[in-house]
Amino acid sequence: MSLSDIKFDEENSLILVHKGISIHGDLLIPHDAQSIVLFAFHSASERFHPGNRSIASEFHRSGLGTFLVDLLTEEEAQGLKNANPCVSTGKRPRARHGFVIKEHRTVDFLAERAGVVIEWLKKNPSTRSFKLGCWASDSSAAACLRAAVEHWDLKALCLKGSRIDLAESFLPLIQPATLWIACRDNADTARMMEKKFQLLACPKKLTMVPGGERDFDEPGAGVMAAKYAKDWFLRYFTKEAS
Repeated sequence: MSLSDIKFDEENSLILVHKGISIHGDLLIPHDAQSIVLFAFHSASERFHPGNRSIASEFHRSGLGTFLVDLLTEEEAQGLKNANPCVSTGKRPRARHGFVIKEHRTVDFLAERAGVVIEWLKKNPSTRSFKLGCWASDSSAAACLRAAVEHWDLKALCLKGSRIDLAESFLPLIQPATLWIACRDNADTARMMEKKFQLLACPKKLTMVPGGERDFDEPGAGVMAAKYAKDWFLRYFTKEAS
């Protein structure tokens, strides 16, 4: 992607154009920042969610840059929600073979878009020297894992939700240090997460917090998740290469 593919919309907001599709995002780089975290979302409703904005602000106060991005257009996100509500809610689907295959294809699609944004960050003059990481949830988290297989220079991932199964085949290939934050309220989900998490061979940590299936809506859960994520990124962005 060339720099001619970028259009500035308003302060801190920009549009990347990929294959004729506009990818909207908000880029904020604190003074003296040396690292940046891609917040990979489905749509603007997640990008503008107060909880996600609050997490980004917490990162800024620690000197981390952020790029909050909609991996899907509004039309794509709505079509995906109508065709497959489990992708939007983060809930695990019932055993329907074709339905699950569709979810995995969605992850590949989201991973391609995430890869486009990662490549732009690596080429953009204001961020190309930065250490890179990703923050995402559910199917977007699986997509970031998929993208990390090809973008091995990512330093750290912080992912949340319960859909690690959507990236199961890629887990042994992941190199960036990976923190996964999951809800401990569902015992079956917690056991599944613990089992599949062992497939990761990279530096890793699984952290359980109280909260709903996806939004961590229990009091204090969002704050806990933000702190865990910030500390993880700071640890591995500043860690010297061995």
